Amino acid sequence: MKYYIIDYGKDTVDIAEAIVDCLRAKGHHVVIYITNLSESVYCQEVSEDEFLNHFAPTNKNEQN
Repeated sequence: MKYYIIDYGKDTVDIAEAIVDCLRAKGHHVVIYITNLSESVYCQEVSEDEFLNHFAPTNKNEQN
């Protein structure tokens, strides 16, 4: 199992969603950020600890 951070803009939603779907289909974990750089797509494999540093704040925001 691997951990990824995906950051993308409004003009790259289709590409980013395809990446996310592929990673999740392989059982990997993903944290998603939306950037103000409309044509940007950023995907980085990170350690579990780094992933959890990103996951905890995003998960908390989703529960509120």
